Amino acid sequence: MRILLDSEKCLGCHTCENTCAAIHSKSGTFLGAATSGERALSAVRIAVNEDGKLIAHRCLHCEDPECVTACPTGAMKKDPESGVVWCNMEECTSCFICAEACSFGAITPLYDEGIPFKCDLCRTRAEGPACIIACPTSALRLSEACAEEK
Repeated sequence: MRILLDSEKCLGCHTCENTCAAIHSKSGTFLGAATSGERALSAVRIAVNEDGKLIAHRCLHCEDPECVTACPTGAMKKDPESGVVWCNMEECTSCFICAEACSFGAITPLYDEGIPFKCDLCRTRAEGPACIIACPTSALRLSEACAEEK
């Protein structure tokens, strides 16, 4: 599974980023994240590439993830059923070798918290990925295939 972006539908409004940051904040809400002064991060980032096209920078939940292979403790895992790549923080030693191994730069080391921050497709949310639900133009979608983005 991975999140795909339809750049023809994307407005570049960053609603997906703001929603992701709010969901991953301590409060779990927009208001709480905005008023607490905490650094709220998004696991998906919309950017403009060199051709002027909107792209989504996020974890690709690779078929053979380098981060999982590189993790010395086995904390970085790939769910065999869903294909979601995630980190079991109870096993993580915060060495951040996973972040160094990721060819896509999709893992952000949060040194103060000791967390390798990345998209886990909101695997604990019954509703699914918050960014997809929040997108006002349905430019983001889940795909099982490793298809190219438009």
